[in-house]
Amino acid sequence: MTSSLSGQRSIHGHEQITKADGAAIEEIDGSERVYRAISGRALAAPGLTYPLGSMISANLPNGALRAFSEKTNNFDDLDAYSVELLAGMTSAALMLAREFREHQASEARYRMLFERNVAGVFRTTGDGRILDCNDAFVDYLGYSSREELLQRQSWDLYPKRSDREAFLSTLERERAMTNVRLHLKKKDGSDVTGIVNVSVIPADDGDTQLLGTLVAG
Repeated sequence: MTSSLSGQRSIHGHEQITKADGAAIEEIDGSERVYRAISGRALAAPGLTYPLGSMISANLPNGALRAFSEKTNNFDDLDAYSVELLAGMTSAALMLAREFREHQASEARYRMLFERNVAGVFRTTGDGRILDCNDAFVDYLGYSSREELLQRQSWDLYPKRSDREAFLSTLERERAMTNVRLHLKKKDGSDVTGIVNVSVIPADDGDTQLLGTLVAG
């Protein structure tokens, strides 16, 4: 668990829900408990360890949500129940934030591998749209820019449209093809031969997508 805006937002407003003077999300770090987010008055600043004091708490993944009061015996069963509800909201917010960060990191790795690949990399749909490609793919087919190539349809890259349809029919049956020698057409109309590795990948809209690489053959 790390400090997050989602976690901080989920504990704000505790003063209206319970009789607490402050609340904190803590993480167990080895043998110590460390604050990761606070609201109101708490026993220590974020990132610092603190001595245990009077409080009510509810468990979070690898930590807890704790509510503090400057008064002794200030909490009742309703306050304890409210903190449990807040902990559930906090857990959900933290999980969403973590999933978002992991998704961003995965996207960044994908883009790096995509852009820096020395082979031409492409992603298209079954109905012929070119969704993405890298500069190597653009250069191989003689286009001036990625944007220009993305305006074309997949069958524009084949000598005949029926060549694309035959290739797609085989791929739909096999689901993946490796080291296939494929005849393509450059922007100026000249023929070029490449070695293609391609797989069918799932798509959110239910359409078939193709992800593959192209090298000189």
